[in-house]
Amino acid sequence: PASCGNGLIDDGEDCDCGSFKEEICSRQCCNTTTCMFTPGSECATGLCCDFNTCKLKLAGEICREVKDECDIEDKCSGTSNLC
Repeated sequence: PASCGNGLIDDGEDCDCGSFKEEICSRQCCNTTTCMFTPGSECATGLCCDFNTCKLKLAGEICREVKDECDIEDKCSGTSNLC
């Protein structure tokens, strides 16, 4: 797509790492030329994406720790890359 590389996931794109650092968007999981997931990948961004496997983390895995006594931890759903 013409907009591939702008850092936004546009129509027809699975992912778009743009100029993001590797800890935010995995180039192992996202083809930066086509802005499509690499073969076998399910995700390329997000706290619930395992950048080692390019797969979604399992439901119940903690993606954000408790910050104080008024807070609760956040967990992955197993169906989304977002925390």
